[in-house]
Amino acid sequence: MSVFHDEVEIEDFEYDEETETYSYPCPCGDRFLITREDLENGEDVATCPSCSLILRVIYDQQNSYHRSHNGRPDLGPLLQEGVSISWTN
Repeated sequence: MSVFHDEVEIEDFEYDEETETYSYPCPCGDRFLITREDLENGEDVATCPSCSLILRVIYDQQNSYHRSHNGRPDLGPLLQEGVSISWTN
């Protein structure tokens, strides 16, 4: 049984298109990481490469990780009014 540092919504993660990896700041100064492929395969644990902390990623696997026409993950089903996601190129 894993003990999670926290549970974080996927909307709070940053997405890197080049590596298809989601990241979230870790208290140690590094970043928790999880790939789009991991999420599509039902994984929900983001790990920090520098410490032992882990996060549980909250997302809707069935609707959220299909590729959209522009190559970015389709997060439409997860977005709620007032949630803003920005992409960096």
